Amino acid sequence: FFFSSRRRHTRFKCDWSSDVCSSDLWVDDRGIDQLMLADGLEGAFLGVIHDPRTKLPVAVYDYDTVLTILQQQDMTRTEAEEYFSFNVEGAYMGLQTPVFLQRFTPRVRVH
Repeated sequence: FFFSSRRRHTRFKCDWSSDVCSSDLWVDDRGIDQLMLADGLEGAFLGVIHDPRTKLPVAVYDYDTVLTILQQQDMTRTEAEEYFSFNVEGAYMGLQTPVFLQRFTPRVRVH
């Protein structure tokens, strides 16, 4: 898995390294065309946020779905979590590095 965008071409040094291709470009009706996407994780894509500090769009992926995709590549849950932590979550690619949403259900207190 690697990140791609129209404006950047980067070679990673992680075990999933490859030249970044520019084929995965997302453009919306507002002309957002500078979104960095994670190749191979399309099934976990949730949408886009706009960073209030930079005013740039950032791709959002579902954490659990990413782990499921990794497990489909013959990884155990533990291996998928370790791979994700080191190779995906830990790969900072600049201001538009995708973010990964971990869902949770808050506990409701009953009085």
